[in-house]
Amino acid sequence: MIFGFNTDIKIESTVYHVQSEARTAEKLLQTQVFVKGQCIGKRAVPYAALDADSQNEEARHELLREQHRLIVQAIRDGHLDDVIEAASSKLAAKAPAAPIAPASAPAASDSSATPLNPLELKFLGSLRPSHDALLIRFGVALSSAPAEGALLQAQIIPDTSVTETFSGGSSQQAVSNHAGMVELTLPIPPGAQGEASLVVQVHHAGAAVAKKFRIKTKN
Repeated sequence: MIFGFNTDIKIESTVYHVQSEARTAEKLLQTQVFVKGQCIGKRAVPYAALDADSQNEEARHELLREQHRLIVQAIRDGHLDDVIEAASSKLAAKAPAAPIAPASAPAASDSSATPLNPLELKFLGSLRPSHDALLIRFGVALSSAPAEGALLQAQIIPDTSVTETFSGGSSQQAVSNHAGMVELTLPIPPGAQGEASLVVQVHHAGAAVAKKFRIKTKN
C-alpha cells in the first residue's frame, strides 16, 4: 500500500504545500515542502535503521503521520529551517517568515556537539499553553536515525547579558519516543518578562550533546 499526507498552510501571502510519503524503494519516510511548485526543503528518515517494532506498515504509517505533523507545526511556529534540509536557501530566504510563537527558542550555541558526534538535538518549536508554562518540542537522532529512549534534561536559567531576565526553577526530564521526539513543559515564574537561557542536555547510547537556546517572553 502507498500512503502519504498533503497539507497546505498559508502564512501571510505565501502558501506552503507539505507532502509526505513513504518511499519504499529507498526505504525512506520523506516530507517535502513546496512554495509555488518549487521544493524549498525536505526531511527524509531511513526506516531500515528503525527497531523491529517499527518495520511493519502500520507503524511506518504512524511515524510518517507524526513527521508530517511536526513539519506542519514547524511552519506555523516559524521554525521550518530547524527540521528540514534546505533545498533552495535562496528561495527560502525570500519567503516570508511564519509568525513566532509567544515564546521561542532559536539556537544560540552548541557546547559539546562536534562533527563526529553521532547524536543530534534539534529544536522543533515552542508553545505557551499557560502564563506559567512553556511547552518545547525537540527531535533527537543518532547517526541520522530517530533515537528512541534518549534522556533529555532542560532548565531555564537567567541570561546575565540582558537587563530583563528570569529563571525556570528546577530542571525537567523526558525521554524521546519511537520517532525521536520529546516534549517538555517548563515552568515560568509569574510575571516573567525579557530573555533567558534554555540549557538542554541529551544522553543516549553512550553519546551526549548539550545546547543552549535563547528564549523570550512577555506578558
